[in-house]
Amino acid sequence: MTEISLIEVYKIVDSFFKYFEGNFLVEHFARNYYGKRGFKRMGMSQKFVTFSPSPTSFKLSLCTAPIMALNIYRFFMQFSNLKAFHRFANKYLKERYPNFPNYENFLKATNKSFPMMMLFVNSVLAKNREKCAGETIHFIDSTPVEVCKNNKILRHKVARDCASRGKSTKGWFFGFKLHGVCTADMIVESLTFTTGSVHDSKMAQKLTKDIIGKAFADAGYQLKSEVLSEMADDGVFMHNAPRKNMNRLISKEQLDYIKQRNIIETVWSVMKGRFELVYTKARSLKGMFRHFFYSIAAFLISQSACRQKLFIPD
Repeated sequence: MTEISLIEVYKIVDSFFKYFEGNFLVEHFARNYYGKRGFKRMGMSQKFVTFSPSPTSFKLSLCTAPIMALNIYRFFMQFSNLKAFHRFANKYLKERYPNFPNYENFLKATNKSFPMMMLFVNSVLAKNREKCAGETIHFIDSTPVEVCKNNKILRHKVARDCASRGKSTKGWFFGFKLHGVCTADMIVESLTFTTGSVHDSKMAQKLTKDIIGKAFADAGYQLKSEVLSEMADDGVFMHNAPRKNMNRLISKEQLDYIKQRNIIETVWSVMKGRFELVYTKARSLKGMFRHFFYSIAAFLISQSACRQKLFIPD
């Protein structure tokens, strides 16, 4: 995972908006969602996005693109706390952002950028699938995303209505599951959130609908023969690690690939360790998922080989 500067992050977000420039539905949604009063109150431009005439100077009005760039960049700076990052940005990035808002308005702008960030993450994953269209080896796995510690489940209020208890290889937890698919080169192709109680096998078909080839997963993704036949008709051949109580023969090649599932486990490890995916201090459900998506966006940008050309056609 390579380091990245704030200007590089902004160029990626800028290319994302240029990619969707002229898309009536996206621009209409953004303008209606933000509203004129919201832009004026935060001292922002009413344009959908403001492009910098000189990317090196980076003096921009604080509209959607810079807000997204700042929130992605804070994960590279390893600020899990938004208020601490605001203090840092207000002190050291004042020259680049002359009209930097106070924390209250910065938080409002960050929350309002959340729908665009969801679109950004989905767009990056779609680009990854395009670039990995010829890949025939895929790895599937899930990881728990706890919203609180087990001894605080009864007192937890933020995600009480949608989070649930689940069990992973490390034991019981309360929160969500993040399911994903990646290639042998650790390029993430698909990500899906579910509640903690959803069994892994129920997500196998949804995760593999956009890929073709062999998919290797752990024993939690055991499927019925009818489902495996349907997936095979769509060009996906599922291979699972056998459970301890199963007497099933598998080839040496299958066994070797199943042992390589630590590739996607490394993805989860980097997301949680370097980019601090797990966050237990959110005050609202929207704030919690905002943190999740910005963390995922930072990880996806970090693993992109040609970051500046992410949304530029080849």
